[in-house]
Order: sequence, then structure tokens, then C-alpha cells
Amino acid sequence: MSFEDAAERLTISRTTMYRLVKEGQIKTVRIGWLHRVRVAELERYVDRLHDDG
Repeated sequence: MSFEDAAERLTISRTTMYRLVKEGQIKTVRIGWLHRVRVAELERYVDRLHDDG
């Protein structure tokens, strides 16, 4: 899914989504020239948040 879709799913801003990707907290997949976020990666990120909290 796109960064915008992923941000909407996490209910965060697009800027925050880009920051999380840049920091390596959310990994992306490159398809041609596009970067996409897997749903499983979003789920792992949320799980990590729950484990840390």
C-alpha cells in the first residue's frame, strides 16, 4: 500500500509515516520506482508498540 494509505490506516500524518520509514521503524518494499508498505509490516509495527507499552 502507499505511504498515504498506510498513514491513514495508522491514523497518523503522512509526514509522521515518512519519518517512521526514514528511522527504520517501518520497512518498505520497492516495486519499480515505487516504495510500498506491506500490511504485515504495519501489523508488526503495531505489535512492537504494544510489546513496548
